[in-house]
Amino acid sequence: MKPNYLVIGAAKCGSTTISELLGLHPDIYMVPDEVEFFASDKIYENGIDWYENLFLPGKNLKCIGENSNKYTMKERHPLVLDRLLEYFDPSSLKLIYIVRNPLEMIESFWIEKRSHGGEDVHYDFNVAVKKNRDWLTDSANYWQQITHYRKYFPDKNIYIIFLEDLKLDQTQTMRGCYDFLGADPEFASSLVGKRLNPSTSKMLTKPIKSRLRELKIYQLITAILPVPIKKYLVVPHR
Repeated sequence: MKPNYLVIGAAKCGSTTISELLGLHPDIYMVPDEVEFFASDKIYENGIDWYENLFLPGKNLKCIGENSNKYTMKERHPLVLDRLLEYFDPSSLKLIYIVRNPLEMIESFWIEKRSHGGEDVHYDFNVAVKKNRDWLTDSANYWQQITHYRKYFPDKNIYIIFLEDLKLDQTQTMRGCYDFLGADPEFASSLVGKRLNPSTSKMLTKPIKSRLRELKIYQLITAILPVPIKKYLVVPHR
C-alpha cells in the first residue's frame, strides 16, 4: 500500500498529537510509530516493499499516511526530499506541517534532548544553539524547510497547522485537517475534551553531572554498575 499523506513535522510542535488524532478518524489510517523511512539510511535500506507493508492495516481506508519530524530537518537529513520525489507523485501526495513559536520550539527541543541524557547536546543552551545548528535551530526555520518542498509540491497539497491554534481550538483545527485530507470533517466534534500525548515536565541534568558524564572514566564505571544505581547516575533528576 502506498500512502497518500505525510505529517512532516516539525519537532516539538504537536505532530505526535495531530497524528494520534488523525488515527482516530474512521476514514484515516496513521502508522502508529514514527517511521523515519526517507530520513534514515539504515531504515531506507529495508526497501519499498517493507515500507508499503506498514500501511496494509489501512488498505480499505480513504487516507493512509505516516509521521516523521525528520522530514523537515533538511540540513541533518538532506536526502529526504530526493527520496520522496523518487517514490511519490507530488501532485497526489498531501503534506501536513505543524509549527509553533520558533523560539519556544528550539527551547523545548533542547530540553527534550537533554532530559533524555543526550551528551551530544551541550548543557549550556547558548552553546547548544551554535553547536547543533543543523538540527536544533535550522529545523525551526519553518519557511526555509517548507520552501524546500514548495519547489515541487503544489500549495494546495500542503496544509500548515499552528500548535497555538490546536491548543486554542482543537475541534476547529482538526476539522480543517480532516477536510484537507478529504475525510469527514464533522468527526472532529467527537474529539471534544480528548487530550492526547500530554507534555510531561522534563528534567534537566545539572551541569556538574553533565561534565562528569563526558568523562571516559565515568562512562566506564557506570557501565558496570547495578541498574538502579546506573539509572540514578545516567537519567536526569531534579
